[in-house]
Parts: sequence; C-alpha cells; structure tokens
Amino acid sequence: ETAREVSRECGVPVRAQVLRGEPHARVLEHARQEDARMIVLGTFGLRAVDRFILGSVAERTVRAADRPIVLVPRALVSSLRLLVPCRR
Repeated sequence: ETAREVSRECGVPVRAQVLRGEPHARVLEHARQEDARMIVLGTFGLRAVDRFILGSVAERTVRAADRPIVLVPRALVSSLRLLVPCRR
C-alpha cells in the first residue's frame, strides 16, 4: 500500500513534495514553513564508513531539528501500518 492509501484509510493527512537543495536543510525549512508537528524520514542504514564519507541526511536533520522526528528503517518503509495506528 502507498502512503496515500494508508492516509485515506486512517484519516491521516499526507502530502509529498519534491524540493531542491541540501536535503536536511530543505526538510527542516519546509517543516517550519508548513508548521509541521512532526517529520518522518526513511533511512537507508548506511555502514559507518559510507556515512562518514557521504554524511547522513537523517543524522543531520535530527541534530538540527526543532520538532520531533521519526526515523523509519528501509526494511519497514513498505510496512507503513507499523507507524500509522488505525482501525479498519
């Protein structure tokens, strides 16, 4: 199921947008502009060496955030029901 389908079923508003720029900075800027109560980010689970070389968007976002952040491991991204408690 897609996030949109889960959103419809549970009455949780979801909106996706594509933004250009430094990912962590744009995510935080957009969250502030939209007055988001929470940020949900998927993670790729890079190894320490890869993260050292490439950096981590999730880590940078968490360190600079002024609101709660939920990090979703890659393995769970396709299973959004774990994050959206709803009754069918």
